[in-house]
Amino acid sequence: PMRLLPHLTFAALLSTGLAVGQSDDCSTATPISGTGTWAWDNTGATDSGWCAGAPCFCAGPSMAFGEFQRDLFYVWTAPVDGNYLFRASANHPTELVNLDIAFGSSCTAPCVESGHLLLNAVGQVGGPTVVESSIVGVIAGDPYLIQISSFQSSAWSITSTGTSLGVLEVESFSAQPLNDTCSSPAPIQGVGTFGFDTGVPGITTSLFDGGGSACVGPGFYIGGPPGVAWWDLFYVWTAPCDGDYRVQSVGTLTTNRRSFNVHAGSDCNAVCIGGWEWLNVGFFFGQPGVDIVGALAGDPFLIQMGGRTTDSLGPHYVGWSGASTFSIDRLAGECFPQVSCTPGSPNSSGTSVDLSGSNWTPAPNSGLQLEATGGVPGHFGIFVASSSANGQTPIHAGILCLSPNIGRYSPSAALAQGLPELNSLGTFDATGVFRTLNGLPGQTGFHAGWNLPLPLPSQIQSGETWYFQLWYRDIDANGAPTANLSNAVGVVFL
Repeated sequence: PMRLLPHLTFAALLSTGLAVGQSDDCSTATPISGTGTWAWDNTGATDSGWCAGAPCFCAGPSMAFGEFQRDLFYVWTAPVDGNYLFRASANHPTELVNLDIAFGSSCTAPCVESGHLLLNAVGQVGGPTVVESSIVGVIAGDPYLIQISSFQSSAWSITSTGTSLGVLEVESFSAQPLNDTCSSPAPIQGVGTFGFDTGVPGITTSLFDGGGSACVGPGFYIGGPPGVAWWDLFYVWTAPCDGDYRVQSVGTLTTNRRSFNVHAGSDCNAVCIGGWEWLNVGFFFGQPGVDIVGALAGDPFLIQMGGRTTDSLGPHYVGWSGASTFSIDRLAGECFPQVSCTPGSPNSSGTSVDLSGSNWTPAPNSGLQLEATGGVPGHFGIFVASSSANGQTPIHAGILCLSPNIGRYSPSAALAQGLPELNSLGTFDATGVFRTLNGLPGQTGFHAGWNLPLPLPSQIQSGETWYFQLWYRDIDANGAPTANLSNAVGVVFL
């Protein structure tokens, strides 16, 4: 992919480069190979009119406010198998560079990667101008035709003459991110904020659009030319429970430009739901976020995060990249507790303990409120927790529904971890209702927050489902001491 880089010291780059012969004809491209730095100068070059085709930007009068012209050609040969980064820079802050790369060594070579850097919508650009593109999976001996051109315009607030001195660099880099394509999205869960970085070398443009015009993020205007979210990354998110959700791009992209699309599905067959795009000059296109309406628990959604692309005025807005964040928030719906192993085993009072749960949302004490009824008056108990409830293990007079590992909300856990809220020790009152010993007067049940007792992980993460049971003292038919368990309750924590 092509992307904006921090400013480089042109003199330092040029001093390490080797000047090479110039060619402004694709049929006589200057041969280069391997990694290194090469100086270029298109002052005497002409406009070839050659274009490798989409998605290359190409030289020529294809813009509303100017054009890339005076192109130079190089044919680069890969020294060994690997991934390679191509970088072109101009030595003057108002000279803007385009870099197109095609696979092959002749004028019939098809485009592989493209990108360019132009003034933004308020006429600002740093210098020297630097753009880059990366290609993954290069095979030793493969040739690539490189076209470099510079921008000419007098319509912008900074005039560009269309000629420049510059540097071309080629370097190798490690493998691309695994979630660079719609076929290998990274799984995410829960609600909250998620980070991504489209500025990592090796991220490519997938051209995936989900087949829907509702994905307005890739195009500048609805109804404008088709586009894609440049240098995109993919995530698959699973709805934790029934309800409505909103996906938004939050934080600040280093270049302040980003777009994203949301699709129903988990892979390249996913269908577009909607898209959104934001510009640093305060323009908004599409919705201020994408709403997922009527999601069912377990439904997968493919989220595509990327930079900007072209617009209907002509492809004169660059695709940008960098680090940013996006968020998923619940708009409506509840993650109702799941009940299993019900009813619990009968106890000496002739009933079974019924455990129920309800969401407790006010921050910072959000979590699950557990209530237990039907217990043996005066008998002690504590809550236990696990991330799964597939077990059916007889223990004393009850059935343990939780699967290993299991944590106990006990006085010893609270003391060892320095968290008093992990102590759930309590008794059943005269009516069989469970009350913790450290609860407030009149308070029943136990509040299970986001902290967990050892040996479980220290904290619950958003989107995780956790299961709970109440272990309590009982007596058997002969009057001997024993233990019993309630049914199990599980809930998705959001």
